[in-house]
Amino acid sequence: MAAVVQTSEFQYYAGLDPFQRRLLYEPIVLKYAIIQSCNLAREEPESHATADFDNLQSDSEAFRVLVNKLAHVCDNERGGNSVTAMTILEGTNGPEFVLAANRKDEEETRATARFVTNLLQLAGQNPQNLSSDALEKRVLWMILAFNMPRITEYKDKLDKALGLCLEDHERRQSEDEALKSELQKLREKFNFSVNNIREQLINLIHNAQLAITGIKKAVRTKARSSEFLRSGPWCELKHYLGRWHSYRQAANVIVYAAAAWPLLFQDFKITSLPSSTRISKPIVQSDLTAVAIVQHMEAFEKVKMPELMQNAEDLRRIGLDKAIQIQLLRRTFRPIIHAEVLIHHYLTKNRITRPNRFWRQWQYIGASKPTCRLCHYYFSSHSQSQIQVRPSHLNLYPNWRLPEISDEDDTEAREAHRKLLKSIAEKVRNDAKRTLRHRTTKSKQYDSNTYSATPRFLVKRSELTNSDGPAYCEVDRCSR
Repeated sequence: MAAVVQTSEFQYYAGLDPFQRRLLYEPIVLKYAIIQSCNLAREEPESHATADFDNLQSDSEAFRVLVNKLAHVCDNERGGNSVTAMTILEGTNGPEFVLAANRKDEEETRATARFVTNLLQLAGQNPQNLSSDALEKRVLWMILAFNMPRITEYKDKLDKALGLCLEDHERRQSEDEALKSELQKLREKFNFSVNNIREQLINLIHNAQLAITGIKKAVRTKARSSEFLRSGPWCELKHYLGRWHSYRQAANVIVYAAAAWPLLFQDFKITSLPSSTRISKPIVQSDLTAVAIVQHMEAFEKVKMPELMQNAEDLRRIGLDKAIQIQLLRRTFRPIIHAEVLIHHYLTKNRITRPNRFWRQWQYIGASKPTCRLCHYYFSSHSQSQIQVRPSHLNLYPNWRLPEISDEDDTEAREAHRKLLKSIAEKVRNDAKRTLRHRTTKSKQYDSNTYSATPRFLVKRSELTNSDGPAYCEVDRCSR
């Protein structure tokens, strides 16, 4: 049932010549180094305003939530390697789920395909004819078992955050005994091994909403003040409470989606795309400076930039050039294709772009996390495409690359690739100039959700009247 599609042979620089590599990666390295070295003011991206759940009224919105949740439960390890993207096509005999991950090997890719197959079969077939709640519990355990590396780390991080919050509470000599009591009770509940107590783990997640309501209310209240916004332990607590609860939310969405759209869970096919290869380090000059990068931008745009030259010189004194050279010397500076781009490239190469090729004509590539800044530039440069993706958190990751171009591609494909590169490079260059000029950046502290609210618009099985009924659920609060 699961098929792995093979990619082309590895290309040293994915078809980019030295000028193209400099054009794209120098401004990326410059902006990233400014972020790392200059303590920039952070602006929240507009797309991360709190979602108005009461306005979620369409099947297509609920479908996007489902695809994002399915991708989320495939992203089973911390870090960027297992970030997963997914789209659902209208196959010959049923739906076709197309999956890709940032960087998984062949066995990990096959394991993910097996997991998705088993998950869809369990939710769709309910072989033991379980009640809705019991089925959700079974689905939750399957999700937790596959995500145990993340679960273990989330438990450790949450326990640490709870301890630090209790210390912070004592240090501030707060009189809020109710908050202290809630913190202590929750910490006691997390005092067990995730590997040995299956039922306790499930029950804790199922009851997490009740256990943390008081803490969430207190944290929200305190986080409104600038003092608490800058307080690391409370922000960490808020983040990991949301991550822990997100697995129950995913199980809930999947079970009720199976009731709303049973045909989506029947006669399906899984197509797993292999992750890309890493290209070699795109910039080999290890002594590159901010001034030199600005000079190269001046030469390309044929315009002088005295203000930016002065800013680059000023920032050199506080470590900007050192940050640039640290990035260039990293052995891990070997870019890959991100999962969303892998899927989009697969679709376009195979001319799967018309609405009727997608399940219910919903042209959407979901992902376990919001798109990064460079993926956002990639998709916004495809102005003719109707394929939608998650809103971006605008975080910048230098280890990003375009799909490769080879001598086997025709003239039209090579020209399209050249224009795409030029468009993305222009966006990155303008972004780097803006950051250098204003010393601010739009990004998120965390690249995953913080609080994940319980879905409000899921339709109960007893309320469903036909297979086309909507499974209304929340729109993800994006943060990658």
